[in-house]
Amino acid sequence: MGIRKHAFTSSVAVTTVALGLSASPVGASAPPIDGTGIVTCNLVGRLAIKPALKTAGTATSVAVKITSKLEGCTASDETQIIGGSVTATGTLSTNDCDTVAATGLPTMQWKVKWQVAKGTQKLNPSVFSNSLSGTFIDQPDDNLQVLAATAAGTVTGSFNADAVLFDATPSMPLEQFTPTCQAKGVKSLKWDLGLISQISFVA
Repeated sequence: MGIRKHAFTSSVAVTTVALGLSASPVGASAPPIDGTGIVTCNLVGRLAIKPALKTAGTATSVAVKITSKLEGCTASDETQIIGGSVTATGTLSTNDCDTVAATGLPTMQWKVKWQVAKGTQKLNPSVFSNSLSGTFIDQPDDNLQVLAATAAGTVTGSFNADAVLFDATPSMPLEQFTPTCQAKGVKSLKWDLGLISQISFVA
């Protein structure tokens, strides 16, 4: 009788463990997928420049790096997105302030990582190179601007059918840009939620 009781207890224990495993949220254990639809997120981050931009700068290889957090995301399909991060790296051929202000960012390699709500479907990163950029001076609004874009069909991973627009408004006032170039140089441009800065994946 003692042997039968032990066998019954073991069976119950195994069944309980099995049920516990199957009760885990599907999104937590499922492999990431490519997200679809459209999504827009606010940006908090910076553009780092080394060596610094200067008036009549003579450097011929200038490393630029964008790092930003994603906040306040809205999405048509992947509503589980709650944030994420953006990184982009590239190289300018000059650190002359006037030249860079007129031409904007170089071609850069971008990676967007998506953060989702706990227990929901995870998403693959979005990877792309920008095919377009704008000047650092936004003529209509007379502000500094960090702008980059790429056409639909050039993204790999999540939102690979979309075009991308990165549009950040640095906190440095436009009137400080040239004086800073003339003095210590512009080592970075920062943006936060105080001014509209967004990245959008659009159909």
